[in-house]
Amino acid sequence: ISANEITQVLTRNRTALTILSIFLAYAALTVFWSNDAQFKTFALYTGYGLLIITFVIAIPLLAHRFPWFIDVFLRLLVLAAVISCCYSLCFYYLLDDYRPLGFDRLYSLGGLHNPVVSALSYGAALVLVLSFASICRDNALKVLTFFIGILLLAGIMHTGTRSVWIGLIAAGLCVIAVLPNTGAQKKLVLGVVGLTCLLIAGVSIWILGYHEALLERSTSFRPQIWVEFLTKIVSGNFFLGFGINTDPAFYADGIEFKHAHSIYLSTLFYGGIVGLGLFLTLIGQVIYTQVKNPTRLTIYVLPLLVFGLVCLVFDGNRLVRKVDFTWLLIWLPIALSLMANCDCARISEMNAAESLASGRTSALRLAASIPPVSTRSKETPFHSTSDTSRSRVVPGTSSTTANRSPAKRLNRVDLPTLGRPTSATRGLRIGRESGRGCGRGRGCVGGRGPGCHSSLIGACSSRW
Repeated sequence: ISANEITQVLTRNRTALTILSIFLAYAALTVFWSNDAQFKTFALYTGYGLLIITFVIAIPLLAHRFPWFIDVFLRLLVLAAVISCCYSLCFYYLLDDYRPLGFDRLYSLGGLHNPVVSALSYGAALVLVLSFASICRDNALKVLTFFIGILLLAGIMHTGTRSVWIGLIAAGLCVIAVLPNTGAQKKLVLGVVGLTCLLIAGVSIWILGYHEALLERSTSFRPQIWVEFLTKIVSGNFFLGFGINTDPAFYADGIEFKHAHSIYLSTLFYGGIVGLGLFLTLIGQVIYTQVKNPTRLTIYVLPLLVFGLVCLVFDGNRLVRKVDFTWLLIWLPIALSLMANCDCARISEMNAAESLASGRTSALRLAASIPPVSTRSKETPFHSTSDTSRSRVVPGTSSTTANRSPAKRLNRVDLPTLGRPTSATRGLRIGRESGRGCGRGRGCVGGRGPGCHSSLIGACSSRW
């Protein structure tokens, strides 16, 4: 990757990268007013910040160098989610001791060991599949995406996570809103149809009695947790927060709650109103850019980002940390948005180049239709008493007087004309009268002939 490519990516995304850099730097600096302030902890979170910004910049750089990178990357991401979902469901039904905590919820392997993390990860893959299906024109691929979507939905249902459904509804509506080449009326119809289907599904679930499975865990202590954290924030350092390395755990009714279970409340707790404001400014900048200048990647960026923002209302801890599901929900769509900005700038440059080439072609065609030098003569213009010759040279510059022959207008004092105006010229008149004769004698041909009076004076012609 050349330095020129890096410069282009940084220049085209100057605003978003500046806000992101300030936010990551501020998050690392909050270590110094945490409970356990150590330089090695500051270095750790600085490293996390560098890791995030490297990832965010690497995506558009790789896509700039390899045009096929984004498509392959997103397909591999969905494929990984499908494979994880398949073996997790197989283990869930084939192994009796696969449920580690005794709950009837799906626990995936590896980094998706938590049901909430599993649901959010599968949900992000499902959003990408939905975005792809909305613009796909191949019927075979549509059938394939349908079965992949059914599989991921089955995995999400087995996790028992409810917040992901709210995120999927919001992401689905966002997909309809950003559909390319679709009129506003058609989008409105699709939105109404989608909401009607959701309403019918909700009523059916309630009638069949499946709503008890959704409400058996009530609110999962979210209101109690949020009230406790808001009390701490208001009574503490509301402006700068408690620092990113502060332990937020607390006990209530004999139960330990390790974090705020909301990415926004957690960001407010660690970084105060400054940290939360920087994060929301970054998100606003990304959304504004995508809405103002939509590209082919907008159909992936905005639904995935909306899905993450909605789901993380009910869960999430730190934004600045090593690779986890937060990267999939927040940092990946931001990286894709930077790629989209570069794509939009490239399209603008191509359009400008095409316009310039078209303009040059039109100019060349115009030049081909006009003689190289066009000359026009005018007899005795209003500002002069003499004839003049004007010429114009392609490509259409202002005409320039090439020659003006001296002349003298006669009056009655100089020559008795019996009241009739007389004009005398030299040189130019004879050539202009060629082929017509002077009209003064018989046998005059082009000013030359035995009966031509003008031939008697050579280079002088008179008209009465």
